[in-house]
Amino acid sequence: MATVKTSVAAMEIDGLAPTLRAFNTYGKDANRELRDASGEIARKTSEQATARGSGIGRQAALAASSLRVARDRVPAVQMGGAKRVGHRSTPVGVLIFGAEFGGRGRSTTMQFLPHRGRDGYFLFPTIRARGLDDTATYLRHLDALGTRWAAGG
Repeated sequence: MATVKTSVAAMEIDGLAPTLRAFNTYGKDANRELRDASGEIARKTSEQATARGSGIGRQAALAASSLRVARDRVPAVQMGGAKRVGHRSTPVGVLIFGAEFGGRGRSTTMQFLPHRGRDGYFLFPTIRARGLDDTATYLRHLDALGTRWAAGG
């Protein structure tokens, strides 16, 4: 049985690509520091989404428990994978879309909450709720690190 692991970009920042290219010229330490700062933002999002998912229902709690911080220069979380969960040892990746977006449109998805379209139940609402604050925090980190590393570290 195939498993699913996904990551979603929810933050769009004009000029980010050239800024990240500039960080490549600063060296590995600058990129490591940027990954650390991004990881802290993603960790908070992951923790809040996991808590939100654990209170919704069994499938959401199982899927939310698979949330992990991706080590990237932009805040990123991953959900899913091959880890087996539940009493049937189902791979968690099989549950993530039904747990996040709902189901009940077919007989094979009746175990999930009602379908919510793109709104989601735990991860996407958390990302939307944290969006402006996370973007502002990320931009502050980019500015501070960019200024420091452009001056020579």
